[in-house]
Amino acid sequence: MTNNSFRGLCIGNTKFIGPHRLEAQRSCLVPRVEVPWCVPGQEQNFETNRKTALAQGFKPACIFPTLEAALTDIGDNIDFAQVNTPNFDHSTKAALLAAAGIPTGIDKPLADTLSNADAINQLYNKPSAGPGIPSLITPTYCFFSANLEARYRIRDSGLSSDLQGGTMTYNQDWLDRLLEEIGASEGQDQAAGRKNIAIGGEAGALGDILSHLLFLLYSNTGLKVVELRCRRRWVVSGRKETESDDEALVCAVMENGAVVDLKAAQYAGGHDNSMAWELWFKNGERFSWSIATHEALFWCPAKSRAVKTLMPSSFSSPVLGQTYSMPGEHAGDGWRKAEQRMLTSLLWRAYDCAPADAKPFHMGFEEGLLVQTWIDAALRSSKFNDGAGFGRISLTA
Repeated sequence: MTNNSFRGLCIGNTKFIGPHRLEAQRSCLVPRVEVPWCVPGQEQNFETNRKTALAQGFKPACIFPTLEAALTDIGDNIDFAQVNTPNFDHSTKAALLAAAGIPTGIDKPLADTLSNADAINQLYNKPSAGPGIPSLITPTYCFFSANLEARYRIRDSGLSSDLQGGTMTYNQDWLDRLLEEIGASEGQDQAAGRKNIAIGGEAGALGDILSHLLFLLYSNTGLKVVELRCRRRWVVSGRKETESDDEALVCAVMENGAVVDLKAAQYAGGHDNSMAWELWFKNGERFSWSIATHEALFWCPAKSRAVKTLMPSSFSSPVLGQTYSMPGEHAGDGWRKAEQRMLTSLLWRAYDCAPADAKPFHMGFEEGLLVQTWIDAALRSSKFNDGAGFGRISLTA
């Protein structure tokens, strides 16, 4: 770190989410962020990934085939690292970065299994080792402006105790065909990795996109899941023994007794990236949000039955406005701004450099482990009744 400027190492910047996250992080203005180094992907694909990294602006000497090579060469100069590799690889990368004491971000979910997620969290948050190593889990949608405003109006205001129910959905269509029918230019490699249990983990739609809903539910309310039931389905290919699920349905009982239904599907035609949630409170009060109109938060005040549209100009969350980045927020730019908010908060906390009027705010590996616990419980529930699911799993023991 030099004069409030930070330099990062990107791990996995050539596929899927990696390029977008790299672009967002590079455009942070205050604090100033540079990402001069990368391990572009898996070592066996290094030559192909190296060409992509060069096109992303990395200098030849700053592109490394392995994380070990990067740490040996530049370890003392790295202020933060971001891991965007598939779930099975998170544990290995986390162990190396933790040993080097580097503040680390990892794409959600935290790992491919609960035991691996717990091991990662232990590396960064050992109770006997003081404050630990600053960490960041990246459920990006939680940090859209409207969802931060929802957190402020629900969780921070104390409204969570009045929660009675709600629905949350996340539908995509990118896995609506058999893997062998998806062309290379259509993301066949990414699709194969997502469906491969050995790479992405046992939970498919459940671990990937439904986990976004679990993070949102916890972030917006602060309530924990104390009981759940889950059903998973293999709709497209039926390859239950060799592929992860296409669809997941979860009924979650919250610690205040509220019941929220969550559903995610990856084969839903015409849904490129369709996410929405509603939370219902006493006396008819409701908050809702949709990715289709992500700048807006919809609010039905108690006893009114009239829905109001809240836009950023009327938002009150103190977290908003604390980050400075390029470009400024425009329509459709919510994902980029959310990524910048998370990284800024990690750096503020790691280096105690937040402005006097700002407080670091992001989710760390503790929250990542919490949601991984719920994913694991959902997996266990889905195996009841000869695989038909909906077994009752209690998380209060």
